[in-house]
Amino acid sequence: MFGSMLLQWPIGWISDRVSRRGVILAVAGIAVATCVALAGVTEGSWIAVGLMAVLGAVLFATYSLTIALTADWLPTAKLTSGSAVLVRVNGVGALVGPLFATVVIGSSSPIAYFWSMAAINLIIAVYLVWRIVVADAPEHPRTFVAFPARASAGAIALMRGQRTRIDDEN
Repeated sequence: MFGSMLLQWPIGWISDRVSRRGVILAVAGIAVATCVALAGVTEGSWIAVGLMAVLGAVLFATYSLTIALTADWLPTAKLTSGSAVLVRVNGVGALVGPLFATVVIGSSSPIAYFWSMAAINLIIAVYLVWRIVVADAPEHPRTFVAFPARASAGAIALMRGQRTRIDDEN
């Protein structure tokens, strides 16, 4: 969890400035390399702890990056349904992933956990390479705009004209 907190914002910031597909590809590649390295280190060592922090940093950023990439491709009217599909896919992965990993670990060894995650991230990386080759990036990717959650209700009310601004009252 520490790794994810540490790198969530910088990875998102980078994805707003360069190709999101390239950032997701890099994140998947780092995850593959980290999983392979974790399969070979001693349990409980400081190296394993550091590698787990790196793995957490890149894996937790993947969902946010895929949402941003989806938002780049979809028209505004379809963003809600596109996000709903991503939530479902994430939910299915959260359900099936541990079951898959349990079968893999049970049939071999605990190290197979890292090999299974490496395989999944390798599939993601190969898919992204294929998408980069066959499809151009969106012409105008959206960028993240920081907007405090507490202010959102007031801002929406202002946009709908339900609240008046201080300047409008005078």
